[in-house]
Amino acid sequence: MRVPCFSRHPRHARRVRTRGIALVIVLFTLVIMALLAAAMVEVTFNATLFGKRNTVNLRNLQAAQAGAEVARDAVRNSGNGVAAFLTSPASVVYIVNYSGGNPSLTGDPYYDPGYANEPDAFNPGKTVATGYTSSTTDIVYNSTLGNALPTAAPQLKWIRITMETENSVGQVMNTNATLVNTALLFDSTYGRYVSGTNASANGKPIYQVVSFASDQGYTRTVTEEVTSFIFPFAAPAAVTLLGSNPIYGDPHSYPWTVSGQDAASGSTQILPSMGAVGASNASFLASEPFRPDYTHYPGSGVTPPNPAIIDVLASGNLAASLNSVAGLKQEVSTIMALADRVCGGSGPACPSSVGDGTGFLDSTKPQITVVQGNLNLPLNSGGIVVVTGTVTVPNNVVFNGLLMVIGTGKIGFATNGGGHPNLGGALFLANACGNTTTPAADLSNCTSMGQASLTTFNGGGNGGIQYNSALISAAYSSRSFTRLSYRES
Repeated sequence: MRVPCFSRHPRHARRVRTRGIALVIVLFTLVIMALLAAAMVEVTFNATLFGKRNTVNLRNLQAAQAGAEVARDAVRNSGNGVAAFLTSPASVVYIVNYSGGNPSLTGDPYYDPGYANEPDAFNPGKTVATGYTSSTTDIVYNSTLGNALPTAAPQLKWIRITMETENSVGQVMNTNATLVNTALLFDSTYGRYVSGTNASANGKPIYQVVSFASDQGYTRTVTEEVTSFIFPFAAPAAVTLLGSNPIYGDPHSYPWTVSGQDAASGSTQILPSMGAVGASNASFLASEPFRPDYTHYPGSGVTPPNPAIIDVLASGNLAASLNSVAGLKQEVSTIMALADRVCGGSGPACPSSVGDGTGFLDSTKPQITVVQGNLNLPLNSGGIVVVTGTVTVPNNVVFNGLLMVIGTGKIGFATNGGGHPNLGGALFLANACGNTTTPAADLSNCTSMGQASLTTFNGGGNGGIQYNSALISAAYSSRSFTRLSYRES
């Protein structure tokens, strides 16, 4: 009997089957490798694209941030016309970084959709008209600003600068429950408020800065709220004396006045003429002037003919944190960190030449200065001056600025007799060292409040103390604007 050939060669049959399986495995492996290769190419491409996008976006962001910084300086610098144009919320300024550009026009390659409309805070998804027109729109080119925009950042296309309003931020700031297109101001004590609604505040305009950068189809926008440099203290009154039963002795001459009505040009701010903490201390202070009436002590918080001498803590003019030794020490430390000069105590000695023309306590070049220890004020001086010791002044002193005596809380005139002192700005006296008669220059051994003291002379003459916000802010008006908020998109 014949045996079939395949039965006669079983190993050969197995080899055939094995070669078939191997071919399938090889083909499958090739497919997998091809897919992996394709995936690797895709991943590499996406990584390259992602890296490129990140690089471009980072450059755009840096360019937009640089533009916002230029805008802050442009608003601060009165010589370029930017701030002068922004006199009302109806005005808008564009600083443009590409030739012939005008982002307010719909045909512009970098048209700004925020020019015509802005989000409606009360109707999500809808917008409200900004109301800007060609007559209220100013286009400023980089060349006009002396090429202030960084030439190495062509991605920066434009910067929009406007005055902030309730309408533009979609938030009601006062009690009328209605959005208005009136300028918002910022005060370090009261925060944001609608212009014309707070006579006690001395706010500065808030500007919205939108900086736009674009490159290779990618865009980045930086939005900031900025305002003038914020000094971390607002005078509660033309003269403030903290502590129990503050001592005040004024000249007996008829012309002597202490006024809380701001003498700065264009200002409507009115402060109390004098302030203390607590009703009893305010009443005690009000009993001390030689002529305690509104004519000689005009200001806010009272009904004439009463002198405008009030409890500034109860009125909200004084921050509650300043009614404690710890808060007063912190205030001194905060100002020291911002000061142009700190001298005395364990630090460098204060210059021997003091007053106008010397560069130290010079009202013609006002600065922020902290003097640790006592100070003999010269005839003519100014700036923002913080003193931890006792201040002695000549009878004919002229001082323009803010004089803060935090420590001993004592100011005394050099001699009795007559004089013609004129102090413009504000005085703030706080005895934070009531526990010791030998306070350390850095106030390190001061633990309790004491009695503040302002004693002048008892002879004739004229003069007085006049609140003037401009003389105070002159010490920091040239500083960069303060950023209130920041957002990237």
